[in-house]
Amino acid sequence: LELTGSPAEVLTTIPSFEKLPPERLGLGANNHADVVVALKAGGQPPVPVGLVSKTYNLVQHGEVIDRALRWIKSVPGATEPDRIELSATANFERILARFSLGENLSISPDGKPVVLQLLCRNSVDGSTAIRARLGWFRLVCSNGMIVGVTLGKTRLTHKPDAELDDAFAPLSEEVGIVAKDKERIEKWASTSAPLDLARTWVAG
Repeated sequence: LELTGSPAEVLTTIPSFEKLPPERLGLGANNHADVVVALKAGGQPPVPVGLVSKTYNLVQHGEVIDRALRWIKSVPGATEPDRIELSATANFERILARFSLGENLSISPDGKPVVLQLLCRNSVDGSTAIRARLGWFRLVCSNGMIVGVTLGKTRLTHKPDAELDDAFAPLSEEVGIVAKDKERIEKWASTSAPLDLARTWVAG
């Protein structure tokens, strides 16, 4: 699934999830595992999406997105995102949310922007940890291919004592180099090289 919309629009599209003992679903008891289900609107029955340990810390996708938006507000020069790009599996077991930090933190050396973005991953089925990545990204192909340079990344497992803030606080340490990075990229973009020199470099 590929979704793009305002934070409110995206958040209302994502279902909530619940971790239930198997016997609540009419299954045999399991002392070691619970079933994660997607809750459906309109009284529809819940949809099983994963089997996780009893100690698995279920973190809602909406919580991750909300915390990411609050972190972006703390970044100097950042603009609060008015849209989110979201990729998700069929039942929203896993998501990737992409946030742009605004024009103040972007560079367009040739009319094609290099944008400072925050990427967040989460799962509710135990298939991946909570991950956050801050970096410069650029669309390079009409088929959606994106290249980038990572400034910082974090990984937070779904352990009982996991604190969502721990997925974002370390990224704040990288914010200080954003201005220097932007200045360096702009300098690269404004530096020209003779064509012969470029041919030599390409040829190795």
